[in-house]
Amino acid sequence: MSFQRYLSPLVVLAIAFAASGTASAQELPPMEREVSPKVAKRLQLAAQAIRFVKRGIPNSGNQQEALLKTQGNSHYRMKLARTTSVGSRTPENAGLAAKDSLAAKSAVIACTSGGNCGENATLALHFLKGLGTGQTLTKAGVEGVDHAFVLIGDLKNDPLHEIVVVDTWVTHSQPLLYTDFVFKKDRAQIRTFETATTKGKAEGNKTRQNRRKMTKALRVSMKKNPSPLMTQTTAKPNDLPGIWNQPHAANYKFSYVTKDASNKTSRVKFTQAFSKDIPKDVLKAHRTGRATAATPRARTPRVRATAPRTSRARR
Repeated sequence: MSFQRYLSPLVVLAIAFAASGTASAQELPPMEREVSPKVAKRLQLAAQAIRFVKRGIPNSGNQQEALLKTQGNSHYRMKLARTTSVGSRTPENAGLAAKDSLAAKSAVIACTSGGNCGENATLALHFLKGLGTGQTLTKAGVEGVDHAFVLIGDLKNDPLHEIVVVDTWVTHSQPLLYTDFVFKKDRAQIRTFETATTKGKAEGNKTRQNRRKMTKALRVSMKKNPSPLMTQTTAKPNDLPGIWNQPHAANYKFSYVTKDASNKTSRVKFTQAFSKDIPKDVLKAHRTGRATAATPRARTPRVRATAPRTSRARR
């Protein structure tokens, strides 16, 4: 096990800077943290949520890097996400949207592929709720910072080092303990925006089905009556309001490990989740240059050899 886990982050950072002189904190070797199996499970759930939301909102509406990459389009998609509702676009689903508002908001975000930190947190919250794991989930913020994220764990009873953060708004997301979070504050300064939990898989499947039903109807509506905001750009994305430049959710990279009964250390492995609810045209627009379902990789045709085969004489 690395000696880094026995040192404070500031000591390790000082040693690294003294050695290199130019390295940034994110370029250093990962800081190692030992966690319990319960926390390891939460970190794995966070990794799944990050993967899902990054497919839904690959470019946040107020991140500088995203705005430059999309020529401001991510800002206009954010505005579309905030001005679109399931009830106005698909009146036949107004009742379902009122009954499951979290699923309705997630359907809009998935179809517009737009949002800032609040929309990122909403989509992550719904995804985790849909897994039906029974974990306590909270869309939260902290006093003095205009930001939203998701916490996995019981804020009332769990120690803060067992709470896991899902922050997909930053450009380069990673599963984190709350105590490693760049925006961390005392428990009393954590603000709760929305909570969600599921009693089992059946309840999780139900809310997931609700989102998919509303997403499907929204896709049809937006295809028939597309909004100009979906493709709007600007030549001066840096002039848009409220721009942030927050590439990471922590000042360091972290590597989390667990120990089994025999005291053997193993790294927490993260699984990935893929979204089936993101329209292909949205993925294509945000994944230029990468292979997606809408833009498959070109296959090189096989050329059959023209030389005749020589047959062996039977003996």
